[in-house]
Amino acid sequence: MPKEIKAIQCPKCGSTQKEELRPEYFRCQNCDTEYFLDDDDININHNISYSSGIKPATIAPQKIMMTIVALVIFIVLAGILLPLLFNNKRVESNLTQIPVLVDSNAYRWGDKEVINFENSANNLIIAIMGYREYEFDDKQKTANYIAFYDANTGKELSKQRLVKLPQERLNNAAFRRFQNGDIYAIGNKSLLYKIDQINTRLVDVPDDFFSRHKELAAGIAQIEFIGSEWGDGLKLVTNDGKNRIFFPIADKVFTEKSSYTAEKALAIKEPGAKTRTYFLFSELSDDFPKR
Repeated sequence: MPKEIKAIQCPKCGSTQKEELRPEYFRCQNCDTEYFLDDDDININHNISYSSGIKPATIAPQKIMMTIVALVIFIVLAGILLPLLFNNKRVESNLTQIPVLVDSNAYRWGDKEVINFENSANNLIIAIMGYREYEFDDKQKTANYIAFYDANTGKELSKQRLVKLPQERLNNAAFRRFQNGDIYAIGNKSLLYKIDQINTRLVDVPDDFFSRHKELAAGIAQIEFIGSEWGDGLKLVTNDGKNRIFFPIADKVFTEKSSYTAEKALAIKEPGAKTRTYFLFSELSDDFPKR
């Protein structure tokens, strides 16, 4: 009987891709189905087995999709990374040529003291005295300053460099407003200034501010404000080592001992003395909780 040539197909999925396990016994390379040929070459018997719980028919499309996605990702990454690798030096050189704009006038205050007052136009002014550090400067501008600002707009109206301390950092500034309205400033316990509130500027005290008093003629080595509760005064150490207390409004100089006597004498009102109202605030006390 003549034989016809026929393609041997998997009885499960129809694939012709197969692996011969032994004569006339095959395994489908697509779905792993094992099958064999009977003796008369007419019937094809098959034995289906799965290597996992997932149906073989669904594995192939997933593999194809994952392969396609991986290929796309590889192409995209290659398109991005390869130009960077080859042009790395050129990119770096271009970046160094980008101009950087900086504010040469940018600064910050170090140690400082602040006070406010009204100028001749009745505008509220804020005065700041301290060490002013410029961020992008070769220390040509960094120094001790006092600056005046408009309290409503924040605009700097003017600034002055404190040239009497060209090499010394101002780390101890102090302001005090006296009862007559005068505002004094002390720098590093050695410099005494007065604020010109009409022209909004800092001025030196007159040359004879201290020297007109015999007790202070040797000059001032150190100066501080006394406690506000003791009045509007200055605690001084003269160049010859004497301790004195000076009250500019009354224009009087006291030793520490005589100042105590003067304080007691103030308990008796002098003719023409004016009454002054002021407030004192205290914290809650554990010793006296009802006060």
